[in-house]
Amino acid sequence: MSDGKNDFVIKPNILRALSTKLETMKEFIDRSFLIDGIVMEKTHVVIYGPSGAGKSTILSYLCKEALNVSPSLDIHYMAVDGAEEITYNTARWIDNERFIPYTDVKPSLLLGLMQEQIAGKHDLNNTLYIFDTLKKFQNNVIGKSENVSHFETIRQLTKLGATCISISHTNKDGSDYSGTAELEQDSDAIFRIDGITSMSNKEMMTSSIKPAGRVRWKNPGERSFSFPIASKPDQVKEIKYVDVERWRHEKEDMYLIEPIIDIIKERQGLSQKDIYIKVKEITGDGYKTIAKTLHAYNGRHWHYAKNGSSYKYRTPLEIVYE
Repeated sequence: MSDGKNDFVIKPNILRALSTKLETMKEFIDRSFLIDGIVMEKTHVVIYGPSGAGKSTILSYLCKEALNVSPSLDIHYMAVDGAEEITYNTARWIDNERFIPYTDVKPSLLLGLMQEQIAGKHDLNNTLYIFDTLKKFQNNVIGKSENVSHFETIRQLTKLGATCISISHTNKDGSDYSGTAELEQDSDAIFRIDGITSMSNKEMMTSSIKPAGRVRWKNPGERSFSFPIASKPDQVKEIKYVDVERWRHEKEDMYLIEPIIDIIKERQGLSQKDIYIKVKEITGDGYKTIAKTLHAYNGRHWHYAKNGSSYKYRTPLEIVYE
C-alpha cells in the first residue's frame, strides 16, 4: 500500500492540456494534405512573407500541385491585392477550369457570396479558398472586431468542408506577420515564405516555406523552390530544402568571408591572429567580429586545424541556390 510520499500526481490543468492535444491529433488523423506538409483539407492556413519573397509564384506552383493531387478540387483564388496580371498568367499556366481566379470583384461581394453558401449549408468539401491578401478582406487589419468577423466566416466555411489559405505580409521591418494575435489564434497553421537571390547568379531566386507559428498537425513541411526573378510559374523547380535565413546571414557576411578565403588561399596554415591582422586592414572590423565569422563558417568555407592554432582553406560545400 502506498504511503503517498512517492506518488506522482498529475495536476488537473496538465491533464486538460494533454486531453486537448490528443483530441487535436485525432481531429487531423484522417485528413489528407491538399499541399504536401503545408495545407491540410478542412483547415485554415496563414502564409506570410515579405514583399518580393516569391509568395505569388510559389503559391501558383502549389495550386497546380494541389489540382494534380486532387482532380476534383475547386480552387477559388481571390486576388484583390493588385496582382491581376500574375493571377491571369497563373490561370493560363494551370489551364484547368477548376482554378477560378477573381481579380475585379470587391472583397465585400466575395464575402457576401460565401455568407450565402454558409447560410445554405452548402457542401464545400474539395473547395479551396485563397484570400490574397488577408488585409483586403478586413476593414481594418489592426482592429480586433474586424478580424473576428472575417475569421468567423472562415471557421464556418471549414465546418462545411472548405479549406482556406490567407496570404499576409510581414511587418515593415520584415520580422513578423502584420496584424494581431488573432491570426495565430484563429488559424490551424502559420507558414512563412522567405526568398533570396543567388550569390552566383543575381537573376535566380531561391524561396523557402516553413512553419512560423502554431501548426496543429504532426510533421509540418519545409520546402524550397528555385526560379528566375520575374519568372512564370512553369519555371519553378522544387529543390532540396534551403534555410533561407541562414543563407541571408551568410550573404550579409560575404564582405568578410571573401577576404578571409583569399588570405587563406594565399598562405595556408595562418594563425587566427595573422588572419585578424590582414582582414582588419581590408574591412576595418574588430577582433570579435572577425573571430565570430571564422568560427561560424568553419567547415564550410575553411577548415580549422586540429592543433587549434591555424586555419586552412577548404573548398566551399555545394551551395544549393540554383
